[in-house]
Amino acid sequence: MTWRLACVVKRWANSGEFRISYIYTIFSPEDAAFDQALIDSLMADPELLTIFLDHTMTPGNITLGTFVNDVTVTILQGSTVRTNIYGSVSYAFEHGVTVNGANVIQTDLVAFNDVVHAIDAVIHVFQ
Repeated sequence: MTWRLACVVKRWANSGEFRISYIYTIFSPEDAAFDQALIDSLMADPELLTIFLDHTMTPGNITLGTFVNDVTVTILQGSTVRTNIYGSVSYAFEHGVTVNGANVIQTDLVAFNDVVHAIDAVIHVFQ
């Protein structure tokens, strides 16, 4: 998990909104994807923070080996994000994996019971 998102998650956990009993896959934007204004807004507003995090998480563990090309995954917010794999699954990281167009830059990072995939952009969900 990126440092900035880790700080945001800590704030979320302290707000009482954290669903600790579940296992999640987290699509974590790298630090460069955040600007300071976004971080400040998220840290100041627990409701906005929960909404933001609900756009980055899906129940269950999705590892690189279980990614499927052109499949939608339902995130906590209720919308879906699309995963795409460019190349075979065994070489997917070298050939490219995306989540709603954001490039997956690190895969299968373990955080507690969760799996984290670092991505190069904040996921935008269109309904």
